[in-house]
Amino acid sequence: MSWQNFRHAEFKCRCGCNKNLIDSDFVDRLQRLRDRYARPMIITSGYRCKKHDQTVGSGTGVHVSGHAVDVLVSRVNAYDLIRCALELGFTGIGAMQHGPHKKRFVHLDDLRSLKGKWIRSMLWTY
Repeated sequence: MSWQNFRHAEFKCRCGCNKNLIDSDFVDRLQRLRDRYARPMIITSGYRCKKHDQTVGSGTGVHVSGHAVDVLVSRVNAYDLIRCALELGFTGIGAMQHGPHKKRFVHLDDLRSLKGKWIRSMLWTY
């Protein structure tokens, strides 16, 4: 697994367990997004183990699936990232754009259902 702008280690669980079951096809899509966006994408959350996801997650399990990331981004860069993600067919896009800029992010995933269960709408805010 090799990508021009991402390292596999960027996607490991942040709880300290270091598990990393990020889906390589999903990261291929992220690389295409990065190419179109043409700016760095700092991953603040990638794969999450079940325990960590229960602690910090929304309960949908998309990070546990290996098909989701949160990207540190704000202001017009967030708008541009969302526009590019929509153009490339990402199906889950959440924007957290209030508070300190170092805490703002855009969630990206390519799952609309998990195990046959509808997860949530395509676009949302936190």
